[in-house]
Amino acid sequence: MSAEARILGRALSRPLCLLLLGSPLLAQSGFGSESLISTAADGPQHLASGDLDRDGDLDIVVAAKDGDAVYWFENDGQNPPSWTSHLLGDSANDPLWVHVADVNSDGKLDVLVCWAASARLSWFESDGGHPPAFTEHLISPVAASVRAATTVDLDRDGDLDVIASESGGNRIVWYENSGSDPPFWTGRTIDPNASNPRQILAVDPNADGDVDLVAAVGDQVVLYHNNGSQPPAWTEEVLASGWTNCTSVAATDIDRDGDLDLFATSLGLDSVYWLENMGAGNWLPSQIFDQADGARSLAVGDVTGNGVVDLIVGSQLDDSVRWLQFDAGSKTGWQDHLIGNGSDELTSVNLGDFDGDGLLDVAAVSQADDKLVWFENLRDHRAAAFHQAVPVPASVIEPEDLEVADLDQDGDLDFAVVSFGDDQLSWFENLGGKPLQWQQHSIDTQVEGARAVVIHDLDRDGDLDLITGAFHGDSIDWWENLGGSPLQWQKHDIPHSLNGVYDLAVGDLDSDGDPDIAVAPYHENKIIYLENDGAAVPGFGNGYRVAAPVRRPKSVFLEDLDHDGDLDVLFTSYFDHRIGWARNDSKNSQIIFVPQLIWDMAVGARAVTTGDVDRDGDVDILAASVIDNTIWFLESDGASQPSWTAQEVHELSKGARGVAAADLDRDGEMEIVSASFFDAQIGWFDRDDVNPAVWHSRLLDIQSIGAISVRVADFDQDGDPDVLGAARGNGSLVIYRNASGPRLQPLNPGSAGASNDVLLSNAAANAMLQFYWSETGGWTPTSCPGFDLNMGSPIAAGNPFQADGAGNLHTSVFVGPGMFGRTIFLQAWDAATCELSNQVIQTFN
Repeated sequence: MSAEARILGRALSRPLCLLLLGSPLLAQSGFGSESLISTAADGPQHLASGDLDRDGDLDIVVAAKDGDAVYWFENDGQNPPSWTSHLLGDSANDPLWVHVADVNSDGKLDVLVCWAASARLSWFESDGGHPPAFTEHLISPVAASVRAATTVDLDRDGDLDVIASESGGNRIVWYENSGSDPPFWTGRTIDPNASNPRQILAVDPNADGDVDLVAAVGDQVVLYHNNGSQPPAWTEEVLASGWTNCTSVAATDIDRDGDLDLFATSLGLDSVYWLENMGAGNWLPSQIFDQADGARSLAVGDVTGNGVVDLIVGSQLDDSVRWLQFDAGSKTGWQDHLIGNGSDELTSVNLGDFDGDGLLDVAAVSQADDKLVWFENLRDHRAAAFHQAVPVPASVIEPEDLEVADLDQDGDLDFAVVSFGDDQLSWFENLGGKPLQWQQHSIDTQVEGARAVVIHDLDRDGDLDLITGAFHGDSIDWWENLGGSPLQWQKHDIPHSLNGVYDLAVGDLDSDGDPDIAVAPYHENKIIYLENDGAAVPGFGNGYRVAAPVRRPKSVFLEDLDHDGDLDVLFTSYFDHRIGWARNDSKNSQIIFVPQLIWDMAVGARAVTTGDVDRDGDVDILAASVIDNTIWFLESDGASQPSWTAQEVHELSKGARGVAAADLDRDGEMEIVSASFFDAQIGWFDRDDVNPAVWHSRLLDIQSIGAISVRVADFDQDGDPDVLGAARGNGSLVIYRNASGPRLQPLNPGSAGASNDVLLSNAAANAMLQFYWSETGGWTPTSCPGFDLNMGSPIAAGNPFQADGAGNLHTSVFVGPGMFGRTIFLQAWDAATCELSNQVIQTFN
């Protein structure tokens, strides 16, 4: 290193990540088993992907060292794909690296090849045919054992230059592109003393607009700072050292804080490292995984479609392909998933949507058995696509509780709301439309301290009535549905002597055919049930104590927990942190409830609901506790006298208040939806079906101030469950619309100063799609009220593009050199249908 090189003096420590060290937490991968593509490449060392034949699917290029050849494998575009092998070139010895880019800027993808033994660097020009033929051009005939190369417009003159690491000459070199066709090249040394350099990347971590470089050099990760001159001069900074045989580097904004983080593998230490960009030129190194035996290769991309980038790691000595998943909402930070380990001496991994289903798959090569394989991404969570937050126009103060049903019996789902701040009971009529339109109907404004609302046919006349509980007024009332348009209501008081009504539940507790009411009176320290007398206009004269003492009950729910045919009572006890149930042992006219403890460590137990989350046929329990900020999954053992095992789903839901369960992504498994008061978040959690279960957090909203209640229902009747959330702090009611919508893939190859392929599917037939991009969040298109693209100051990316009759789009766009190193949010919008695509997060190299 030169005298200007600086060592980053920072201890290697990051407690958030260390739980992956030693014995890793291994979860299901969500990928299929290994699928063989070919064994034609003898001793493959590296692979890359791109749409070489411009037919709308990703092809694969492989450097076969032992066979002294480079092959490309043509994808036929089917699902699953079939592959045809083509020899791309065999003019030299020991190809070690391939890179796909439009080298001569003619709109066709070319291939860059590093030949180690022949000491040459060349590129193969595509003629654009179907299939294409390739012509080799030399960049340098004297490059000493070139190990890796990449392309970028380093001098910002509008064409792609080449940067190469030469392990034989221990140097890093850039080759300036003349801009002619074909170009000629001028070599310039960046580092003449780079001992055993390997992979090199173009990055801009300080966002100054100049192209910097990061490289794996021996046992170090080195950042080369570009001073912006023409030609540039370089200053070296050692970001990390002692990482034995550092083989690969990757760059992405993993924590979504607006700057570029770096990752590296150490083959000698079997480890993966994160260099977190702390800003102002500071980096925080962390060892995030130490069980990758012979860690050699890295790829980055969003494999789950949740907007968070994941790491794919290939290990040479244990032949494993692993997915390291970043989960900022968990205590561990990272989760390890084994994808496959059936190859021999794995050398390289790559991410791409090889079957065209909108999800990133994994490809890998291994040198001892000559295998090129791919692993299909099988995750179904792409079906839960909450791209739109649709505010419901409402005049309410501090909404508290929600209930969903088709109140006016017109075939779509309405909802009722009680609001604590204005003592109001309202129902919201679903008027349909796209986006959905709503009309608020205020029923009463004298529900003093309104806390609870339930929808039920209380008088058994065939329509749905409303039951409310008032905390300050100590009242329970039911509102008889009289029909009409709009609906008319008649209020009936339910006499009782309870103090501080907090929650209600309705069901036939005594099995006599009419619905009774269970009550959680906050100041009474007990759960009460009020018996329906069965009259045409029912009365509720007899009250029975279900459970006591229950210190400050805040939630009550009815469910047959023990499968004996009658309803039991589930409740929370806020002050003593308990979740309990009262087993219904009533017989004939004798009312008997036997209180049972379920869990006593839910600190500030607040809300409770049920669902068969693990699909084993019995009733599990979901709960939210306010003080310890936790969402709980309580798994039933299914016994006739059941017990439950508690698991923390999420322990960072600050002020967890609301919880619901539903199959959001239609994969047959139930997800959990939550509202947390103090961090203003509404989110959902999906489950990897392992033992113990591993939960992954997904945020729907981080501006739902005082989020307090959630419900799940298909409001727009498209077959996908939507989420309705209420927030006390800003008085908002919002529907988070679940819609599969158009599926946008990352631009390929993701290069600035070059042409990039755009692939989109699942749009409306012949849809006109406008692309928007931004580097921030929070935009609503005026022609689709209530739509949120999560963008601020969006920029339209050219004119609209038209999808074909099948709703697919395949085109190309030129990404200017000024986009280098920038991370953007990219989305497509169909204004005619008000449909939005998924959001792609992309960093241009």
